[in-house]
Amino acid sequence: MWRPVMKGERRPVGPVLVFREGISPEDRLASAIFGGEPERSWEICIARWSRGEWRGWHGPGIVRDVTHWMPLPEPPQ
Repeated sequence: MWRPVMKGERRPVGPVLVFREGISPEDRLASAIFGGEPERSWEICIARWSRGEWRGWHGPGIVRDVTHWMPLPEPPQ
């Protein structure tokens, strides 16, 4: 079950699924170059809470605009 990210609540330890909704840096750049409003998008990915930020599990990047998280399902037997 998805859990909302709320200020002051403990963050999970280890990898979890996160849902993020916002405007990607690529869409902001395209909007700045070509004009118009950037499109909002959403994504579900694996991330971890580390040093005060959500970080991608398989990369050094910061995952922004996370609104919900949930534990990973059990792996297959």
